[in-house]
Amino acid sequence: MTAEQPRTPASLRAAVAATRVRRGFASPVRLWRRSLQVRTVVITLLLSSIAMLAVGTVVSYTIAQGLFNDRVDQIEAQSVRAVNAAQLAINNANSSSSTGLETVRVQALSTVDQVAHPTGIYWRVVSTDGRAPLPPAASEEGVVPLVSEDLQASLRNASGQHWQSVAVPMDSGQTHPGIVVGDTLNFGGGRSELYLLYDIDDVQQTLVVVQRALLIGGLALLVLIGAVATVVSGLVVAPLKQAAATSEQLAEGRLEQRIPERGSDVVAVLARSFNRMAESLQRQITQLANLSRVQQRFVSDVSHELRTPLTTIRLASDVLYDARHRYDAPTARSAELLKTQVERFEGLLADLLEISRMDAHAAEISGAPTNLVDLVREGIDSLGALIEETGTEVRLHTPGGHAPVDVDSRRIARVVRNLLA
Repeated sequence: MTAEQPRTPASLRAAVAATRVRRGFASPVRLWRRSLQVRTVVITLLLSSIAMLAVGTVVSYTIAQGLFNDRVDQIEAQSVRAVNAAQLAINNANSSSSTGLETVRVQALSTVDQVAHPTGIYWRVVSTDGRAPLPPAASEEGVVPLVSEDLQASLRNASGQHWQSVAVPMDSGQTHPGIVVGDTLNFGGGRSELYLLYDIDDVQQTLVVVQRALLIGGLALLVLIGAVATVVSGLVVAPLKQAAATSEQLAEGRLEQRIPERGSDVVAVLARSFNRMAESLQRQITQLANLSRVQQRFVSDVSHELRTPLTTIRLASDVLYDARHRYDAPTARSAELLKTQVERFEGLLADLLEISRMDAHAAEISGAPTNLVDLVREGIDSLGALIEETGTEVRLHTPGGHAPVDVDSRRIARVVRNLLA
């Protein structure tokens, strides 16, 4: 027996499928957002497709109307000739018996078929001067369902030829476009209606060929437009890409980078303007860098020059401070103030040296285990006079404990004092 493999939960499978779908869409979206050339080509093809679709629709409709109208004119002309020839045959026959009428009708139908070449013929007797109606023509079965009441009413109410568009059913189950033309004949002492059916599927096939040619030509033209848009957009986008790459190099500090200048078009003007801007920035940054170096050198020199006399002053202040109990009260107080101010001056000098090291990126940070609570408490104590002067109430709340942290206590203490002050 083999152990049954665990089935993956449906929710997990759905999540995996959703992730794959998002990844599948993410790449085209990312390409669309990042590539100006892709957006230009796609938008050009889209607008060209819309324009070509509109133009193709108008052209196809115009061609279809032209082919249909030409074929209708041809059919009307053939029908008029066929009806005139049939009427002439009827007038020349001059027969009064039913058998004679049938013979005349057969001759007339044969004449119509030879002249007009219709797909089907329907001979409808309307009035025969009281005589018995003639039997239906052999070819009328496929035409009768296509003759509408509107067409019959048009023949009754107005003389002349009338036509209508119909769909001709075929033995294969398909339908072909067709035209039914109706006209009247004077036959057997009365009036008869003659309907001729024409299959115009050849016009439809011609239109299909034209539409197919328009479609293939449109697709080929779209491919050509896409290729031209790609080349043209590449000529425009390439300098922009080079400018973007140069900008990134300038941002990384390589100030000597420039864009090649070619020609005198808009892109060349942009390149020259960009290069002048880069030269100006490089010159200003160089000046600022030199000024910064001078400032660092000045601060460093001043700090070192002040350290020697400050050491002497510190030694003298220590001697006076240690002997303050021998002096009267004002002198002792002066010794204490001198020591305090010397220590403050040493602190300021140390800060000045620290700033100089930081500007030169040569500051060294040394961490040591430090209790941050004690650090904050010392900062509050050092600002006692300021707190009393402003009437501010300061509370130190330390719910977390007093675990030591490796930090540079001197710098952190300075930051805390600045924030509190």
